[in-house]
Amino acid sequence: MNTPINIKPKALVIGISGQDGSLLAELLLDKGYQVYGTSRRSLENAFERHKYLHIDNRINIYQINPLDTDAIFSLINDLKVDEVYMLSAQSSVSYSVNNVAETFNSIINTTISLCEAIKKLSNKPKSFFASTSEIFGDSSQPVTLDTRLSPLNPYAIAKSTANNILRFYRDQYGIPISIGHMFNHESELRGGQYVTRKVALAACKAMHGPYPLELGNIDVIRDWGSAREFVLAMWLSLQIDSDKLNENIICTGVGRSLHDIVAKMYASLGLDWMDYVTISEKLIRNNDPRIIIGDPSGAKQSINWKHQLSFEDTIDDLMDRTKLSLDRDW
Repeated sequence: MNTPINIKPKALVIGISGQDGSLLAELLLDKGYQVYGTSRRSLENAFERHKYLHIDNRINIYQINPLDTDAIFSLINDLKVDEVYMLSAQSSVSYSVNNVAETFNSIINTTISLCEAIKKLSNKPKSFFASTSEIFGDSSQPVTLDTRLSPLNPYAIAKSTANNILRFYRDQYGIPISIGHMFNHESELRGGQYVTRKVALAACKAMHGPYPLELGNIDVIRDWGSAREFVLAMWLSLQIDSDKLNENIICTGVGRSLHDIVAKMYASLGLDWMDYVTISEKLIRNNDPRIIIGDPSGAKQSINWKHQLSFEDTIDDLMDRTKLSLDRDW
């Protein structure tokens, strides 16, 4: 009697070297996947977060420009992956304001490139695309899929445009696409240009001596969650039938100000943030949405996902992990 062969599912993560790509790769490996990835960075630099997570020897990475449709097509066709996760893009709001063309190219044109590549495949893999809460702009009510779009910065405008492109390819060519509108999700793997990593590092360094930090508007309210929980939502988004793939709001449903985060990070180390942080007018962006909070009920119903960590536990976990990654420059 022949013993059935246990065939591992295959996943391709486009943009595997960033926070979300690294944490998603870790999750997929834990679930028994063969994990492949692409990165625009040199292969040596792409491994930095993976080495930290001890997964660098378990992933096959290809240095491919996501704008190269033929290269993307050949890779997916050769690997015959079951799932594709599109996470490669310029994702900093502040950077997008001063680099509009680069942001549009990074988000809109790479989306077209990948869709064109998948369109040509005879067996089209399920594909997840990461969107953002920024497309909804300022919203006094919890955001749902029915909320009117109001993108207020180049990053949000590009993502909103990319979502329309995805819907076209899904409806016109039958590509099985899931779009996850990702609200703020944080970990110690954030790059140093992101405010949560910046504050967490500054607070840890302040334990060893004076370490001043300048911030902009800390009264903005966002729906903050754990990146490790959010990548689970990405995976769950593709664990349903291809014809049922849809869009989801990935969020906690709880809004907290940046002021709350700053105070909590310093307090977790026994420090008073007001002794170290000053507010700088030059860092305040006038076009920042004042408040964005999401409604997570749709994701619970659609993909059976709900965040587990409270805001306080999310920050405590982030700070514990930051202490272990102080010398890391992502």
